Amino acid sequence: MKPLNSYDKKGILAEEVFVEIFEQEDAIRRAQMLLSFQDRAKELGVKGQFDTMVKAFEKAEKETQQNSGRVRHSLKTGRILLGSTTL
Repeated sequence: MKPLNSYDKKGILAEEVFVEIFEQEDAIRRAQMLLSFQDRAKELGVKGQFDTMVKAFEKAEKETQQNSGRVRHSLKTGRILLGSTTL
């Protein structure tokens, strides 16, 4: 990751920034990264847009976890759902 002060308005809103943040498994480290990037986004005048992207990534992460849970449940019960067909 490059230094925070090197990010401009466009760079701080790039998908790669959010992927790197959300790939961080340590909750404390993720929170630190988010706060640092939010401060930089505020300096650049794009905090609202940054926060919108954070919410979108959080929603996508939650949906991925829910779908993953469904797959695990299906594997445990021996049922695999394909469209309207149950195998």
